[in-house]
Amino acid sequence: CAAVGYGKTRRDVLNIAQSVAEEKGVLRGSRITQGWWHRFLQRQNDLALRCGDNTAYIRMDAVNEHTMKQYFELLGDTLRDNGLLSCPSQIYNVDESGIPLDPKAPNVVAVKGTKKVRYRSPGKKGQITIVACGNAAGQVIPPMIIFDAKNLNHAWTEKEIPGTKYGLSEKGWITTDLFQGWLTEPFLQYAVALRPLLLMLDGHSTHYQPEVVRYARENNVIMLCLPPHTTHETQPLDCGVFAPLKSHWTAVCHDFIQKNPGKVINNLLLSEAWLRAIIPSNIIAGFKTCGVYPFNPAAVSITVSDDCTLLANSPTQQVQEDSSIVAQDSGGCSGSSVYNTIVAQDSGGCSGSSVYNTIVAQDSGGCSGSSVYNT
Repeated sequence: CAAVGYGKTRRDVLNIAQSVAEEKGVLRGSRITQGWWHRFLQRQNDLALRCGDNTAYIRMDAVNEHTMKQYFELLGDTLRDNGLLSCPSQIYNVDESGIPLDPKAPNVVAVKGTKKVRYRSPGKKGQITIVACGNAAGQVIPPMIIFDAKNLNHAWTEKEIPGTKYGLSEKGWITTDLFQGWLTEPFLQYAVALRPLLLMLDGHSTHYQPEVVRYARENNVIMLCLPPHTTHETQPLDCGVFAPLKSHWTAVCHDFIQKNPGKVINNLLLSEAWLRAIIPSNIIAGFKTCGVYPFNPAAVSITVSDDCTLLANSPTQQVQEDSSIVAQDSGGCSGSSVYNTIVAQDSGGCSGSSVYNTIVAQDSGGCSGSSVYNT
């Protein structure tokens, strides 16, 4: 049950055992005890109590056999067709995450029975957005940090992560202009010189505007969109990097509060948390956990039947013809199909609202940008 999101608590198991015992008439009015629970765990030594991760129903439902089969078929075809199966340095993942400026209070030591345990916090609400990117070889692109501000305070850049770029937006979130600026620098500035590059990313609308797709195509960057609501299983940075980053961020902020009571937390602490969390082993583990590199569809923890397991060196089934769109001229194309493959091979623009897109960019070109982007 736990594997598919319906885990049972200790109380649930005790209630089930109680019902079964009552049905068989072996209790004679008594109750199942905690002693039975301990003996049960001794007999079933492969079971243990674990803390579950809250996962929305829509996410649990999205990671299904059909979607994952199509996704790994497409990923496998993309890697094979572009000669990337054994090229981890050319396989990238980019993602954005909000970093709270007033992180959750940690567990603290207090006298037993204390009704209220206070934790002094800086009281500054809000967050900054960090755009992170790394490849399957464990190499990391310097981050972009986005502030909810109209002007960049240069004091915010002190103790910065080397190569950091900065963005400004109304709410501190990623925008199309900021993402296109990120593609220019730092991504293409620090990515390996080999081509093509595979860039895996989620389906946020800012990632797939015509100008962004066109610029990626001109620089021979393949943009592969992950299936919707599955990034907790398919996105390497989500699976290997952001959890330790936020954990280290919380620890760094706690240390700062202890040593600087009354002072406000700021992004100057981010570089310390970044250097602790964004390390090659975490990035490589994220790609491995998601089955991207080494290519392994069976790595994703879902209830998938054996016939869905695809081998990296075996031919894969062709994506349904009626859901494949090939753009081969200077016109535009749009669509809303659930599963689309869009191949852009010329100067045309392409936009749409498809749930699942792969955009292959194969031309060359350039675009200018600055280190601070405004919307």
